[in-house]
Amino acid sequence: MVRIARNLALDHLKRAESRLTSSMDENFIANLHAQASQADVTFNKVASDEEFSQFCAAVRHLPLQCRRVFVLKKVYGFSQREIAAELKLSESTVEKHISKGMKLCTRQILQHSTHEHFAAPALRRASTSSGIRA
Repeated sequence: MVRIARNLALDHLKRAESRLTSSMDENFIANLHAQASQADVTFNKVASDEEFSQFCAAVRHLPLQCRRVFVLKKVYGFSQREIAAELKLSESTVEKHISKGMKLCTRQILQHSTHEHFAAPALRRASTSSGIRA
């Protein structure tokens, strides 16, 4: 009888320990998911800020009249007709400015991205060869 009671008590302890361990594992995994999710949010925020910064820089490089038309269309959502009336231009001219703005901004952003992609390794090599460690 004593042996049976002892074995039952040991079985109960083993099951309780197993439940505690699996509960701790679930909490650990949940914490990892929460941390990864927070890291994703932070990364997305930084990436979004960088993309917006690149867009603004590209828009600043547009010729003045093209920039005015482009900003009214892409930032404020004006129609071509509204822009034409506002700036006293033909709708055809507005359309050409929008097209030109898209091409120039795209080119500027792509050049910046390509420059960043290729410049980083070159800068690391230059700093390493000059004795500077990153």
